[in-house]
Amino acid sequence: MHAHRLKVHIPDNRELRVQLPSDVAPGEAEVIVLEAEVDAGASRDRGYTADEFLAARLVPPAGVGTVTLAEMEIAIAKGATGRAGT
Repeated sequence: MHAHRLKVHIPDNRELRVQLPSDVAPGEAEVIVLEAEVDAGASRDRGYTADEFLAARLVPPAGVGTVTLAEMEIAIAKGATGRAGT
């Protein structure tokens, strides 16, 4: 498996068309969307941010700290390359 990072702009209609590099093989794939941080004071047309939605429903196990975006990206890349145990 390979991981590819593409910077995109999500329009108001939230439709996204992505042209993948030619080295991406046809077939099943997983798409993960990581939203940019939004100003706390900015008005939103929905009830929760993704972080608020998840935080309201998840209670981390005792002794488990926060995970940075960089740590998540490393874990995703390791899983995609089959090196999850390293």
